[in-house]
Amino acid sequence: MEKANYSCEHALAPFVSTLFNAVTERDDRPVVIVCFGTTAISGDALGPMVGSLLVDKYDVPAFVYGTQENTVNGKNMKDWLSFIKTVHEGALFVAVDASLGKKDKVGEVVIREDGVCPSGVTGKTKRFGDIGILGIVAQNHGDALMQLMTVSPLNVSALADKIAILIKNAV
Repeated sequence: MEKANYSCEHALAPFVSTLFNAVTERDDRPVVIVCFGTTAISGDALGPMVGSLLVDKYDVPAFVYGTQENTVNGKNMKDWLSFIKTVHEGALFVAVDASLGKKDKVGEVVIREDGVCPSGVTGKTKRFGDIGILGIVAQNHGDALMQLMTVSPLNVSALADKIAILIKNAV
């Protein structure tokens, strides 16, 4: 599987197909979805929104960490990832996070075969996940934190719902 971009309004089938293929090739490993972010910053709330939707609205058949009530963020990420890797050793890890990108890519979803690099604003960390799903929430220019803080919560919510539906359909 290679890195692929998909607009949420177009090409839903290839996104679901790509993710579904990765999930079905997991050799009966359980699926664990880790949604990174914090609800304190509108643009960074994408991951926790997706996590809450997967648990509360779509009841996906997977373990989900990182919800609006219990976030996996820069402050607690090290402890959470240690716990998750220990408890779910050998699982297929799907990581979800918000990202900044080019202006014409805002609102798109990027799927990666090498996970995500959470906490990009506070400093690069090690990649996490067998599969990475990034929602492009804002344009990448200037101060990244400021960009994430000025994102419309309504746009983030709509993108989160689309990502959650795509994951539900793939898992």
